[in-house]
Amino acid sequence: MKKLVFVFLCLFAFNGFASAQKILPFKPTLSIVIKGGISVPVSGGTYTSLRTPVTYEGGSFKDYFGAFPGAQLDASVNLTPSFGIFGNFSADFLSPKEARVGLTGATYTQSNSTQFSGSIGPRIYVNLPGNIFSKFYTEAGFGIYSLKYGDEKITYATSGGVSDNFSYSAASQLGFNIGAGFNVSASPKSFVNISIKYHNILKKSDVTFSEKWTHTAGGQDDLIILNTAYDLASRSYIQISAGFGFNLGF
Repeated sequence: MKKLVFVFLCLFAFNGFASAQKILPFKPTLSIVIKGGISVPVSGGTYTSLRTPVTYEGGSFKDYFGAFPGAQLDASVNLTPSFGIFGNFSADFLSPKEARVGLTGATYTQSNSTQFSGSIGPRIYVNLPGNIFSKFYTEAGFGIYSLKYGDEKITYATSGGVSDNFSYSAASQLGFNIGAGFNVSASPKSFVNISIKYHNILKKSDVTFSEKWTHTAGGQDDLIILNTAYDLASRSYIQISAGFGFNLGF
């Protein structure tokens, strides 16, 4: 009888072990996504010099810049099936809507402005019922946004090639973002990602810009370096992105 019970327990244990192997524990994974996107300014105040009010040429961030493209590298450490920590690095390229108004007898041009940003935060995944090939998520992040305005050039309609060139240093501000996304499996290790995100950059006071002003006349350059303090207004934009990603196991 004891032998029969022992055999029964062994069979029960073996069957339980075999069943357990079918339900593998979740192992943390690393998801990496490369994507491109388009952003649309929503709001934005003015830059104000601590000595003299100075604003964006169009009046505000929203008025001055149109929709702008960008590229992103997004990485997420997925600790559980429903929770992860993400990090995102973005590079955006902003073009002014139009040339400066109010100039007579001169031509104004400006190169593209560039914004680099990095943020980190939690990401919550939601598995859609009955669908193992797609996953929805929401996220919130906090980070740093660094914007460098493009060089400006004013060429005057006079003989001798008279012009003024202005170059500005970058300015960094803290900001936060909230968003949502959707991953659709393309293979066991890859997926397509679509996301939308709202960015809000916070106001920052007493920021010193290094401004290089080069005046050219008669083939001679005069360089003037100005260090001007500004109060930087808050600004915001909505970003829509799509890309291709990979899942890597640890």
